[in-house]
Amino acid sequence: LKARARSGDEVVVYITGHGGGDNADGEVFLEFTSSEGVKSVIDAAAFAHLYLDDNQAGASICLADQCGSGAFAQALTNTDKKVIAISAVDDRHSTNCFFFLKPYLRAFNDLKNDEDRDGLVSEREAYQIAKEESFRAHRLFLFYAKMNGAVCPETPEEMSSARYLRSRGYSAADAGPAR
Repeated sequence: LKARARSGDEVVVYITGHGGGDNADGEVFLEFTSSEGVKSVIDAAAFAHLYLDDNQAGASICLADQCGSGAFAQALTNTDKKVIAISAVDDRHSTNCFFFLKPYLRAFNDLKNDEDRDGLVSEREAYQIAKEESFRAHRLFLFYAKMNGAVCPETPEEMSSARYLRSRGYSAADAGPAR
């Protein structure tokens, strides 16, 4: 991203994988395997540092779709750069990847999701659709995950714990990244 993003570009980054960590002290990690087959982890703060340092993009949308993804959204928006971070769940709960992403992407292709009737589906409008649909999917996931020992949402509010955050780099007058 650092090598390709130019000043004024608007980029979308999608993170998925196995999120986890020590929920007691708030550290959440994303586990990954390198192209050489080496397994490793990166915590939310380190990921945000890696992503934001020298990133010349004018604005970014980051979709975090893994367990504990809210920690990544929070870390990514602690900046003066223009970043919108969307997470599938908060920093304490499990999810099933794609519960959030699929409805988020589908929402852009249906103008009935254009609530403000400006002819375009914005990232915020797509987020609302995905949050509602992922809530329904999480209810089904809950039964299976609990049987396997996952820390799962218990209430409807927790099941819809997706986050939509804007960095302090956005002012009230900013319309946000391209739709």
